[in-house]
Amino acid sequence: QLNQGMGIGTTLTCGLFRKGHLHLGHVGDSRCFRLRGGQLTLLTEDDSVENQLRRLRDTQRAARLSREQRNALTQCIG
Repeated sequence: QLNQGMGIGTTLTCGLFRKGHLHLGHVGDSRCFRLRGGQLTLLTEDDSVENQLRRLRDTQRAARLSREQRNALTQCIG
């Protein structure tokens, strides 16, 4: 569901290294990257209206969004 106009929320990206593995927790648009061999790789995807519409393949609706609507968060920490 696209919850717009709900106010301000906090985003979070955190990681835990355990037994040689990285476990990520991610909500919002705080991004996590991996640096390996001089190359940065994005490990998370922003929880935004635009990205949600892309996942749903609703390109017509995404094209009609204003800049503010595109960047609105769909998930955040209250």
